[in-house]
Amino acid sequence: MLEKHVDIFVDAVGAFSEAKLVIVAMEMEKSDNLDARRRIAHLGIHAIQRLKYACILSDMQHMMPEIDRVALGFDILVKNPTYKLDTVGQNIKHLISRIHDELDSQYYFHVDQRDVSCYLAKEPFGEAVTNKFSLATEDISEAGKCLALQRSTACVFHLMRALELGVQTLGKRLKVQIDVRTETWHQIMLHVNKQTQALPSATRAQKAKKSKFAEAAAHLQSVRLAWRNEVMHPKQTYDRNEAFEIYNATRVFMASLAEIV
Repeated sequence: MLEKHVDIFVDAVGAFSEAKLVIVAMEMEKSDNLDARRRIAHLGIHAIQRLKYACILSDMQHMMPEIDRVALGFDILVKNPTYKLDTVGQNIKHLISRIHDELDSQYYFHVDQRDVSCYLAKEPFGEAVTNKFSLATEDISEAGKCLALQRSTACVFHLMRALELGVQTLGKRLKVQIDVRTETWHQIMLHVNKQTQALPSATRAQKAKKSKFAEAAAHLQSVRLAWRNEVMHPKQTYDRNEAFEIYNATRVFMASLAEIV
């Protein structure tokens, strides 16, 4: 779990801290001049702007009233030469403490860099799959998100729903009945391979078509091997590596199938 947008918070707190240092130096030297007050106000306004941005991004909008009150102090600091530097310093100290307290209560799930594309992709399996298998789009998208969020078994369950559609579609194109709910992977592959081998190949067009179906069948076999279960229903649990292997195998199979439907 990592703090979100930490660089923005660090920038804001850094500007606040620099403003406090200027205040401390002025108090130690017992000096007070408009240029120094402007310097403090400039640092403070920069910190306020960054802090507001960070709070909006991090769903901490409830901090805004307090941030606005501190911002008002920076404005008064320049306009009113009798406004005490110590008041500004105390406001900054209190706000920084509040920021730390709020960040301690915020938690975020970190997505591994390798999985970011799975989580963010609008078309995880490619445009062709999206266009040809619109009914599977949501499950494919959810499978990617589940994979990225370390919900491996849930990922495979979503892939199963997409695969059912893909295998049934392949069966229809091969003119063979496939019952994905009762037949084993072995039986499904027997149907697919038998019908693929029976396709005519006398002409160049027929050879090309048969080659495409053979390619899809080979990719489906890769899915079967990755699935690690006798039937298409997922086994009880899958770890991340297993889910990732099934995800990639399913992606390749669905992409090859999209070329022939």
